[in-house]
Amino acid sequence: MQPLSQVNSEPGGVAPRKRRGLLKWLFAAVLVLLVAAAAGGFYLRQSFSPEKIKAEISALALRHSGYALSIAEVDFTLTGDVRLKRICLRNPKMVSERCFVSANVVSLDLAILPLLRKQIEVRGAHVDAVEVSFFTEKSQTADKKQSPEIGSWQGQATESEAEREKAAEAGAEARFKLKSLRVTNGTIAHEVKVLPLPIGKTTFTAVLAYAPLRQNILAKWVFPDGSRVESELNIKSANLVNFARQLVAAKRIDAAETIDGHLDCQNCSLSELDSRLKTLNGRLMLQSVGSTLTVKSEKAEIAVHAPIKLTLAWAGEASVDLMTGGLTSGQGKLTQPGLVIEYANLGSDNKTNAKLTFAVQADLPAIAPQLAPGVALSGRFSAAGKYENGVVAAQLKFGQLRGARGDLPALSADNLSGTLSGSQVSFSRQQLALGGQAFEASARISVQGRATTVSGSVEFPVLKLNKLLAAEASQTSDMVFSPLSAQIQTSGSVIRFDKISAGFARGQISGSYIYDYAAEKHTARLGLSRIKTHDLSEALKLKATVFGVLDGRFDATFTGNNRAQVLKTITGSINASIGRGKIKDSFLQKGILNGPLHKLEAKFSDTEFESAAVEAVFSSGALSLKKLNFDAGEFNVNMRAESAAGGQGKATLNFRFRASFVENVANPLHMGIESLRDGDFYDLPFACRGEVFSSACYTKNW
Repeated sequence: MQPLSQVNSEPGGVAPRKRRGLLKWLFAAVLVLLVAAAAGGFYLRQSFSPEKIKAEISALALRHSGYALSIAEVDFTLTGDVRLKRICLRNPKMVSERCFVSANVVSLDLAILPLLRKQIEVRGAHVDAVEVSFFTEKSQTADKKQSPEIGSWQGQATESEAEREKAAEAGAEARFKLKSLRVTNGTIAHEVKVLPLPIGKTTFTAVLAYAPLRQNILAKWVFPDGSRVESELNIKSANLVNFARQLVAAKRIDAAETIDGHLDCQNCSLSELDSRLKTLNGRLMLQSVGSTLTVKSEKAEIAVHAPIKLTLAWAGEASVDLMTGGLTSGQGKLTQPGLVIEYANLGSDNKTNAKLTFAVQADLPAIAPQLAPGVALSGRFSAAGKYENGVVAAQLKFGQLRGARGDLPALSADNLSGTLSGSQVSFSRQQLALGGQAFEASARISVQGRATTVSGSVEFPVLKLNKLLAAEASQTSDMVFSPLSAQIQTSGSVIRFDKISAGFARGQISGSYIYDYAAEKHTARLGLSRIKTHDLSEALKLKATVFGVLDGRFDATFTGNNRAQVLKTITGSINASIGRGKIKDSFLQKGILNGPLHKLEAKFSDTEFESAAVEAVFSSGALSLKKLNFDAGEFNVNMRAESAAGGQGKATLNFRFRASFVENVANPLHMGIESLRDGDFYDLPFACRGEVFSSACYTKNW
């Protein structure tokens, strides 16, 4: 017996004979297919004229979609396919000749066997350079009156009875059994708000796998703003074209029509749905039954514009009525680190306004950069409420709240509660602390777009001003205001305190204060009424102690958040006056008068005076003393001075006295007085070039 390999290798073996037979059959099959294709193409050309092809396909389009179809040219390929050029699908109700759908080339793959029965059956199609245009126009009635606007997408059969019979006769032998459709170089020209898409041109490609009652669509979309969508949808529909027309025209869809699939979004704009929303990234699962579409997500990201900028991960679902655009149901949550927003009972009222219930939990440090840039926030926030008819209503709560900007005093509250209604947040008589000092506040916060305004009032039982300064607070005594109240308003970066009323030094201060935290600029205007100067002297640590009652006005502008910065930048003016009083330890007794005249210094130790007044202008540490007047009856002092930021400058001081002031104290001749006359005034002038508020300067220049 020979080996099997030797048997198969012989010229007359079994395997070579089988291979030759198989090749013969393959060659015969290919030849049959080529002959059939050629015969089909020849038969198509002989049996169907281009005009008949146009009539058949136009009748199909009119019957299934209600749109009028025109075809500029029909070509036949060698394989028996049909190529349609420059087609136009338009709404027959419109006066405009513009196409709702147009394409340069439509290639139709026709089934050969139905051609033998003189029937056209489309197995597949390729559409190139297709454009879908959404636009509207005012049509005219028979009496040439303007009718309401109609859209290019609102197509429906409007031909006469005779035209319908003609179309039915022309398409009687046509069969629409499209198994596949491919669209390349597609464009949607979106000129009116029909779809939730940005206005402009959207490009797309699509592939449709068609089977009776079930279709699959793969598509890619690029929108005018650069965002992208890739989608895969499985559609169950007996008439896909009619289903698409009903969907676009917002007509009721039968429950037997269903969709399931997904969309993959890259920076998809959501502003067309809600101006407060920005973009969406990630996968959305779609499922529809009839006119209800349910959108689901596991971790798609939604970027929000208002009321604050956030990027939230969405896990949940929402159902929409495709006819009205209204929400029907839904629940889920939106999260980012430190923030959880849960929603439920999603729906719409009879005006299609959305409504839902929600709950929010937040750690303030996590959202502080978006909520209040530049502010160090800590604490917890929670809210619970509902959204209905475009209005939000909720109860708000803060726990262990603390917020601070730079070196400014911190604002804090152990517990803070309020209400939200629409765009307005209200707090009533809440207990807070500023720099550790307790106060009561009521406020209304209004959010309009990206602008936030605040109005309200504050009341401090006791406020120690120096404790609000971040540096060098220990250099001066506490300036205590008790009580202090004010009305508050904010706009942009400006905080304004009006109607300030404060008890200070057993008197009263009133006025206003404005702080622009963007420019770090402070503006204050204060009125002083019956201030006890003894208390003020101690608070300011003045070298001299003045006893009296002060009235005046103080205006100042300065920058900085501590005492040292304020003293360098403060600019403003002061006008003040004191009635009858007493001065102790004034600088006039510190060695100005030498020799025998030093005995006069005892007169200045405890000097009673009739009145005193000062007018001064200061700018960034420099001082212009316009007037300083001191009247003690037997003598008076008038002073003017100009000094730079370091106190260096020039000044004049005139000491005027009566003869009785020096009598029995000093020899009048030492003061240049040769004779004394009762009632006469004598002048003793001083000048200073140097440190104008130092007694040594006046000693040298007398």
